[in-house]
Amino acid sequence: MKPGRTSGIRKRRTATLLALMLAILATATGNDPLGAAPLFTVPPTDSDATGTHQPLPAAGFTVSPLSQTRVWLAAHPTDPRTPALRAALGARPDALWLTGTDRDLPNLTEFLAVARSTATTPVIALYNIPGRDDGITGPTARIAAAGYRTWVDRIASTIGRTGAIVVVEPDALWLADRQYRDDHTGFDDRLATLRYAVTALHRNPGTHVYLDAGTSSGSVTPDRMAVLLRGAGASTRTGFAVNVSSFGPPAEITAYAQRIRDALMRAGVADPHYIVDTSRNGNPVWDNNTWCNPPGRKIGSAPTARPSPTAPGLDANIWVKAPGTSDGSCGVGKGSSGGDFLPGVAMAMIR
Repeated sequence: MKPGRTSGIRKRRTATLLALMLAILATATGNDPLGAAPLFTVPPTDSDATGTHQPLPAAGFTVSPLSQTRVWLAAHPTDPRTPALRAALGARPDALWLTGTDRDLPNLTEFLAVARSTATTPVIALYNIPGRDDGITGPTARIAAAGYRTWVDRIASTIGRTGAIVVVEPDALWLADRQYRDDHTGFDDRLATLRYAVTALHRNPGTHVYLDAGTSSGSVTPDRMAVLLRGAGASTRTGFAVNVSSFGPPAEITAYAQRIRDALMRAGVADPHYIVDTSRNGNPVWDNNTWCNPPGRKIGSAPTARPSPTAPGLDANIWVKAPGTSDGSCGVGKGSSGGDFLPGVAMAMIR
């Protein structure tokens, strides 16, 4: 056996052992509120824990005409709320969500064309993981693994050499322990599917990939999330996203992200980086058990690459879920569907 190969095996064994120790520690110390959550882990394989981090361009993010916010504004020019909403939200870039519909590729193509014409960076969220089911609202995706991989390949091919930020699968890791408590195979498949998406997207040199890492509500500990992230392909090149579609206030979400970052470094990732969804976290007080259209929310910091002041590893504040966009028929959005733009809610958020 060649010395170089022996060294590589030792490194992988060390990384695997560290990941297992982190998972065991999280449960043994009572930090995992899931109690009997499985300690399933997938050791890092083809992800590069010490690769080169690619700084985000500082030119700004793409303002898409496809945003629910701008679609509503365009359709309601005489609504008395339109001037205030246009001033506060109309020029703020938010993400294009790709959810497995037949509009995904046409919408993506249009979004990328706007990005190229404005020399800005588009933010894209993939939300179509096989078996996605939060245990509350029921299954929302029924795609099979093979179909998902084909879908990801088409998205990656469409993005091509256009610089882009891609947030990979909100909730996929956050809910993995809950969904696959007694299903080791299903758990392994979830992480393998995420690793496939990361690898496919990274074939494009200008694509910045961030795995979703949940929020600071306490449902998953930072140490446990770090184990899940490593199993899904987090590395110095592949970052993580926190607070996507959620409401964690700045101080709280920063502490959560920094604890994940510390745990990843202990597990062998040289320099973990992350982004924060600040679209709805402007109120410093939050009942973290209320995740669906809670009242009293405010918009947070504007989308900015390389924000200042910054925290170690923070690449950007972004708006993934547009302010005033419904989480479903609940809370202050009762009677709406997920993704609907609610002008009354949006007005309350900007006041």
